[in-house]
Amino acid sequence: MTANLWVGVGAVVLLGGGMVAFTQFRAAAERDAEVAVLVAEVASQVGPVFEPAADFDPDLGRGVLRQLRRVRESNDVADLALAESQLLLALGQAREAWDVVRPLATEPGAEAMPQAVGAVVAARLGAESGDEGLIGQAQSFARRYADETGEAQARVLEWQLAFRAGDPEGMAAAGESLVASAGVGADLVAALSGPLGELLGQRLGVDVSAGGGSPVQAALARVVAQGTGRPTIRDLDELAARFVVVPPELELVAARRSLEAFGDLPQEGRRGGEAENLLRDALRRIELALASVPSSADARAVAVLAHLFMSESFGLDPDAASRFRGHLSWLLASGPKTHVQRPVWEQLARDAGR
Repeated sequence: MTANLWVGVGAVVLLGGGMVAFTQFRAAAERDAEVAVLVAEVASQVGPVFEPAADFDPDLGRGVLRQLRRVRESNDVADLALAESQLLLALGQAREAWDVVRPLATEPGAEAMPQAVGAVVAARLGAESGDEGLIGQAQSFARRYADETGEAQARVLEWQLAFRAGDPEGMAAAGESLVASAGVGADLVAALSGPLGELLGQRLGVDVSAGGGSPVQAALARVVAQGTGRPTIRDLDELAARFVVVPPELELVAARRSLEAFGDLPQEGRRGGEAENLLRDALRRIELALASVPSSADARAVAVLAHLFMSESFGLDPDAASRFRGHLSWLLASGPKTHVQRPVWEQLARDAGR
């Protein structure tokens, strides 16, 4: 074979290899572009990880989910899995969302974004199920993400989850970080820490006012000290207006504040229009809190008190009476054994059985 022929054969081989490489490169670039478009579309629909969009369209979301799943069949990359998990969460499918994100969030050395998505998904599923292990895992995800990125909304979630998990030490630490960083998270801590610390103490069966003593008492004292007293309902409403989704803990404190305002009325005023408005406001707010955290013993305990006061002052219609019994039954079956109000619930249940 002549030298020129060898050169020609080599050129053909090289050209063919180059064409294959170029084709593969172009296909990979097209896949990357498709992934980027889908991830951006999901982000535009569901909003930032820690600040869900207020105008999510479920029908549009389901259409994007079908398209995303088709792409994942041939290109199963982490960004698509995270986007699918966020879409599922927005569609109210927390269990399915957790199944998708859990392998990414729990693997050793997990990157920041799986931690973020894992935190919000596990938080939602924990709120629905009351699974303390899952709530604690969500708290850990949020803390690690906040430590790594400085994201204030992640720290707020960590603080909320510490309260839900019954972790006063974690709540105190997250609160201190939020107070130091200023912003809406600091305002939330200042407004809610006092009342939430008292509620957490009741749930744990610890006297917050006693001071000293155990590490739990010391941590609860730190939590309460981060608050600025008892905010008015107006103060709480102004704070709520700064959130796209109002934290259920804020609604819980506002409901409790309405009950306190009812209790401050003179005895003869507890059957008037102001009294009824306060009780109805408390019940409305507690339903909002329970819509986000149905496993909250604190919210159900406040609901029982609100229904009890309503019953004594104005009576309960059949639907309200049914909700009252439902909250009471839930607390007796699933509420914390340490809660200081448990004897009250037991007495109310005995009275209802007569």
